[in-house]
Amino acid sequence: MHAHERAEHVYYILSGKGVMTLGDRTFVVSRTPRFFIPPGLAHAIDNTGLENLVFIVVNVPADELAARRHAHLIRSAPERVVS
Repeated sequence: MHAHERAEHVYYILSGKGVMTLGDRTFVVSRTPRFFIPPGLAHAIDNTGLENLVFIVVNVPADELAARRHAHLIRSAPERVVS
């Protein structure tokens, strides 16, 4: 297992079977929507099937996803008219 202190990760499992360990919890994984891993959380993924475990990992600097969501909410908020 390992952890990243300054990065957030999202794992997308595309095919295969495996085990994802997040901290002290373990999950059986197959084609699943996603796993979000915050900075500092120890994690590992292992193939337990007979075929390849295929996944995509997206990583961004810590808090970047939250900052982008916040910026989007500000840009999409209706203008306030004061009269």
